[in-house]
Amino acid sequence: MFKNIIITGASDGIGYELCLLFSQYGARIYANGRSVEKLEKLKAKCLEIGAKEVSIFACDVSNRDSIIKWLDSIFNSNKNIDLVLANAGIARANNALESDFNVLEVNILGVANTILPSINYLKMQSISSQIAITGSAAGYFVMPSSYSYSSSKVFCNALAEGLYLNLKDSNIAVSIINPGFVDTNLIKNAKYKIFSSISPQKAAKIILSGLIRKKRVISFPFFIVFLARFYNILPISIKRMFQFILPKGL
Repeated sequence: MFKNIIITGASDGIGYELCLLFSQYGARIYANGRSVEKLEKLKAKCLEIGAKEVSIFACDVSNRDSIIKWLDSIFNSNKNIDLVLANAGIARANNALESDFNVLEVNILGVANTILPSINYLKMQSISSQIAITGSAAGYFVMPSSYSYSSSKVFCNALAEGLYLNLKDSNIAVSIINPGFVDTNLIKNAKYKIFSSISPQKAAKIILSGLIRKKRVISFPFFIVFLARFYNILPISIKRMFQFILPKGL
C-alpha cells in the first residue's frame, strides 16, 4: 500500500475519496486543490480516520512556478514518495472561449506541471514508485460539443503511454485512469442520454485496486469504455449520424 502520496485535485470528487482511502492505511498525504477551505476539511477528515500526516497546498495546477516550488519542498523533505497522482481536471463552465482555454490549461498544463518535474525526483529515490494520471473515457474519442475537454484527455492518454514506454526499465510504474461518468461536480452541467454515472466512492475503490496492481490502464465502467472505443474507429460519416447520443456540456 502507498505510504507517501502526492495528489492534485484532492478537495473534491474522486481525489477526495482517494485521500480518504489512503488515510485508512495510515498514509502521509500531500494534497493540492484550489480551495483552502475544502482542503482544510479534507485534512481534518483524513487525520480523523487514520492518516499519518496531511500537508495541504492551495493553488491552480496550471501555475507552473507554484506547483514546482510545492513539489521541490516535498521531495527535498521526503525521499520516499511512492505515488504521484495528477488528478486535477475541469470541464467547461460555459460556452465562452475563455472556458475552453481554462480547460486546456488545467487538464494539459496542470498534468504536465505535476508529472514531468516529479519524474527526475522519483528516479533519484531508492524505492520503487508510481505516477498516475486521471484522464477520462472521453480520451478515447472526441466529443464535438466538448472538444476542449476530450482533446485534453486524449493528451493525458498519450502522455501516459509515452511515459510508460520511456520509463519501462526504471523503478517508476505509470498508470492512466480513464473513468466514465462519475457523479462529481465535473459532470454537473453534462447532458447524456444513454449513460449512467457511478459514485465517486465506488470509482475511488476501483482506481485504488488498479493502482495497487500497477495496472497500466484503469478504465471503467466496461460498457462506456467499450462504446467510446468502438465509436472512435467508425468512419467520420457514421460518427456524424450518431452525434445526438454523445454527451454534451463537458
